[in-house]
Amino acid sequence: MSSLLEKFGEDNMSLPILLGERLSVEFINYKGLFQRKKTTITALKNVSLRIGRSDTVVVVGESGSGKTTLAKCLAGLMDPTQGYVSYMGKDIRRLSGKEFFEYRAGVQMVFQDPFSSLNPRWDVFTSVAAPIKYLRKEINQDIIRKKVSELITEVGLDLNEIQGKLPHQLSGGQLQRISIARALASDPKVLIADEPVTMLDASKRISVLNLLLDLQREHSMSLLFVTHDLAAAKVMGGKIVVMYHGRIIESGDTLQIIAKPMHPYTRLLVDLAPRLEAGGSARNGHDIPERPYKGDAVKSGCSFANRCKFATDICYKIEPSLEVNLGSRLVACHNPLTTS
Repeated sequence: MSSLLEKFGEDNMSLPILLGERLSVEFINYKGLFQRKKTTITALKNVSLRIGRSDTVVVVGESGSGKTTLAKCLAGLMDPTQGYVSYMGKDIRRLSGKEFFEYRAGVQMVFQDPFSSLNPRWDVFTSVAAPIKYLRKEINQDIIRKKVSELITEVGLDLNEIQGKLPHQLSGGQLQRISIARALASDPKVLIADEPVTMLDASKRISVLNLLLDLQREHSMSLLFVTHDLAAAKVMGGKIVVMYHGRIIESGDTLQIIAKPMHPYTRLLVDLAPRLEAGGSARNGHDIPERPYKGDAVKSGCSFANRCKFATDICYKIEPSLEVNLGSRLVACHNPLTTS
């Protein structure tokens, strides 16, 4: 990690808080009862992601794109097959016990399903108080109660009304707010939110999105937001990373990419999504028809070639690299779309 510190400098504000470098994750799958057949599933392939101070990074992709796997690697909940994750310039595999404890407190995750992420036997107060006790080592009960009350109020709930209730006694929206309060209890530097509004009613989604943005500003923390919903991505703003089959295929400013995508897959996501304006329907998308998906037929070339109208011979032979296009935008495509 010395090269990273030499590049940014230990006291330099440009030092990334959280960095995933060339991350790859493979899962081994066995099929068959008597003649076991071994197959390898690649969930991530050579993915690098940098999260700086107070950054907002949105990771977008359909199911199976690798976005949740990436989030879990960055949160230390999954070990990559190759590559490494660094926190404050240090490889988390080489952190001392105290340093790893600080990393665990400094990087917190809000999961998609609040029903399964909370202990069903713990009431609201116990769930939110746990990180204060065990990650911040606070033993003063008055301080703990005050901190829990502040967090519950901050996420828009009343502690007096819900503190003794168990998870099954609360609504999905209330549970997700409790999950957010619990994640904030350790005063994290990075909050990772994995599809936090997917299981909520449409009327509750925008309020939770705005809550996350308000909390990010108030706590001066970085936010990694994982979603398949481009409408949510537009609300969050910041930088967007589009993933497909475990690879990053386009990244840059969120609003610019949603307005004028350069990768055909990003364009497909935009065209098939509901209009971002209230009450709108899906866009036409007639210029990027989706071909029938043929699995992993393309092994050596672009993984999207089977579904792309603009695929040429080179797309089936050579995997495109992620290259700079139009300033700070990165695109992995042999035939990027024009933005004019």
